[in-house]
Amino acid sequence: MLRYTIKRLLQGLLAFFGVMIIVFAASRATGDVVLLMMPIEYAIEEDMQALRERWGLDKPIYVQFGVFLKNAAQGDFGKSFRWNQPAMALVLDRMPATLQLTVVTAFVSGLLALALGTLAAINRGTWVDKAARMFAIGGQSSPEFFTGLMMVILFTLTWNVLPPSGRDGPLNFIMPMITLGWYSMSSVTRLSRSAMLNVLDMEYIKMAKAKGLPYRLVFWKHALKNAIIPVITLMGLTWADLIGGSVIVETVFGWPGMGSTMVQAVLASDYTVVQAAVIVFATWIILVNLAIDLLYGVIDPRIRLT
Repeated sequence: MLRYTIKRLLQGLLAFFGVMIIVFAASRATGDVVLLMMPIEYAIEEDMQALRERWGLDKPIYVQFGVFLKNAAQGDFGKSFRWNQPAMALVLDRMPATLQLTVVTAFVSGLLALALGTLAAINRGTWVDKAARMFAIGGQSSPEFFTGLMMVILFTLTWNVLPPSGRDGPLNFIMPMITLGWYSMSSVTRLSRSAMLNVLDMEYIKMAKAKGLPYRLVFWKHALKNAIIPVITLMGLTWADLIGGSVIVETVFGWPGMGSTMVQAVLASDYTVVQAAVIVFATWIILVNLAIDLLYGVIDPRIRLT
C-alpha cells in the first residue's frame, strides 16, 4: 500500500507541475497585460516600461517562469488589478462559499444517486426503474446553464417560492445544488443500476440465495460491496467535475464563490486572480482524484499491484 500511495502522490505532483506550466503560458498568451492595466490613451511609454519592470514583465520568459514558480511556492500570485488586493488572498476568501456548495452537493447527490440506482436495479422493469432512467436521461441531457435559468424562471419569476441569488439562508442552496448536482447524479445513478444488475446476476449471488441466506444479508454483504467499486471511481470523477461546474452555477445564481470571482477576473483581464483561481481549482481536483485512488486501493487490494 505504501508503494501504491507514493506512486499516486508522484503522479499528482507531476499533474500539478503541468498545470503550473499551462497556467503561466496561457496568462502570457493573452498579450501585453500592461496595456490592460493602463488606459492606453493616457499612458506614456515611460510609465508602461516602469510598470513592466515592477512586475518583472521585461525579463525573458524563462526568467519570468522561474520567478512565477518561486512566488507560487510562497503563495504569492501577485496583486489583483481590479480588487487591489493579493490575488491568492482574494480567491481563498471566496473559497468557503464554493466549498460549501460543492461539498453539500457532492454528498447529497452521491447518496441519492447510489440509492436511486440500487433501487432501480432491485426493481428492474417496474415503474421505479423506468422513472429512475428517465431522471438520469433528463439530467445528462440538460446543460447546467439551461437548467439554472429554467429554475429561476419557474421557481422565482413564475411561482416566487425561491430566491434567485445570494447565500443568505437554506433556501438559497436549493436551486444551485440541484443545478450543479443533477448531471453528476444522473451518471452515478445509471452506473449504480448497471453495476448492481451485473453483480446480482453473478453465480455467487445466486448460490447465496439458493442457500437460503436472508436477502438483506446477500444484498449488503455480497452484492453492494462489489457493485460499489466502479461507482466510487465515477463519484470521484463527477465530484471533480462539480468544481468546474461551480463556475457556471455561481455565475447564474450570483453565488459569491471562486467560480463567479474567476469569471469577473476573466472579463476584467485580471490574470493574477485567474492564475490563483485556476491553481486552487486544479489542486482541489488533484486532491479529490488522489483520495479516490487511495480509497479504491483500500476497497480492492488488487489495485495496489498496478
